[in-house]
Amino acid sequence: MGPLEAMGAAALVIDAADGTILGATRHALDLLDQPSLISVHDLVARGIVAKPDLVRLLDWIQDRRRVDRRSGSAASVETAHSTTGRLRVHRPGRESIDVDVSLVYHRRPQHDAEAATVSLRPVDRGHAIDLDSIPQELWTLHDVQMRVIATDPRLEEIGISPASQVGMPATTLIHPEDLPGVLDPVNAVVRGRARSAQIRVRAAITDGAWQQGTIELRRLVTGDGPLILSVMRFERPGRRSIPRDVLTARQRAIVAALFDGRRVKEIAATDHVSVRPVRNQLAAVYRKLDVSGQGDLLATYLRPHE
Repeated sequence: MGPLEAMGAAALVIDAADGTILGATRHALDLLDQPSLISVHDLVARGIVAKPDLVRLLDWIQDRRRVDRRSGSAASVETAHSTTGRLRVHRPGRESIDVDVSLVYHRRPQHDAEAATVSLRPVDRGHAIDLDSIPQELWTLHDVQMRVIATDPRLEEIGISPASQVGMPATTLIHPEDLPGVLDPVNAVVRGRARSAQIRVRAAITDGAWQQGTIELRRLVTGDGPLILSVMRFERPGRRSIPRDVLTARQRAIVAALFDGRRVKEIAATDHVSVRPVRNQLAAVYRKLDVSGQGDLLATYLRPHE
């Protein structure tokens, strides 16, 4: 549970067969106001969660297991299923709270392992996230098992320790409802059927919130075998993507440099040209995108990826 602890996650890992708790982060125990838990059934026995609520979650896990057995996938193929819900948590001597639940059932037959991870997030009805403080894009490097081997140091800016992610599955920060749409394109890139893929998902950010964005996956061939580069690009409310076929490659590069905070003189110096050609390109960009100037461009659109 070390990486989950470092992330500040409130999470339980349970045996999918009988509900035994295989691990619990300190944050989960604090949230539930419990010094320890042996089984999820303890939550009902101690009056923390209503029995119908717990039964509903456990029934869902057993249903996913039956689906795998009927399809035959449980015998040979790694599978993951996910759902979300909400629980009312009653804590002795403290106020009751509503908790959003993300439940992921994961089976890895090659390791004869199956478990369900339950992530708990208190419902915050009044907190607002400053979306402008979130980096527009973050990268992660994975092995062919889609385990993290290196990650963007700017993860710190969304409240996640980069070191805590090393060794974790790529799906850790993806919203459970989006996982079914992620598995097929990821497998296509990992197995070499596709060199790249783009997937629109919600990703975890500061304070347990989720932010919409697009993950671009690229398969990199190295001397030690293939690696998978993942780039998460967050969307900003009120801003939209620049259609790829509207601008030339040169214009997209100039616009990207503006989003990176570079001035026109710096762009020109880097490209060994005078300022005038760069300004001419920008004038064409403003005309094509129907914006009045640089400020309007940055406020209306997202940074293009070149």
